[in-house]
Formats: sequence, C-alpha cells, structure tokens
Amino acid sequence: MNTCYVLGQYTRAQRDQIIALAKAVKFDKKSYVNNCQTWMRDLLEVMVGTDLLSEVEFNKIDVGVPLKKRVAESSGNTS
Repeated sequence: MNTCYVLGQYTRAQRDQIIALAKAVKFDKKSYVNNCQTWMRDLLEVMVGTDLLSEVEFNKIDVGVPLKKRVAESSGNTS
C-alpha cells in the first residue's frame, strides 16, 4: 500500500520555484548513507523555510514516512 500526502495547491510560479529548489538540493547517487528519503527531507525543509509548506504538514509527513536526516559521508574504510 502506498501513502499519498497532499502538500497543498500551488500556482505555476510556486511549482516552478519548487522545481528550482529540488534541482538545488544535493543528491549523490553513489552515497551509501544518504538516499532519496534524505533528499526528500532536505527539499521539504527548504520548502518550509520558503513558506511553500507548513511545518505542521512537514511534521505529519516526517512521522508517517519517516524521512532520514542527512549524515556525513564516510571518508572510506574504517578498518
């Protein structure tokens, strides 16, 4: 079963802004510690910071998913 979260209704300009924000959020396909959940959390946090998403809605999503927090990349083999 998939869960769908409604983020709100956006104007064309706001959707363009969200696309620009999404392109600006760092995503490293080769990362072993950060993944698409991390990227989504980062994007939603930026959306909250630019008033495109309420903090209440962000918290609902974060509890329901939950979204992973970004962690530092490993510098290599630790053995």
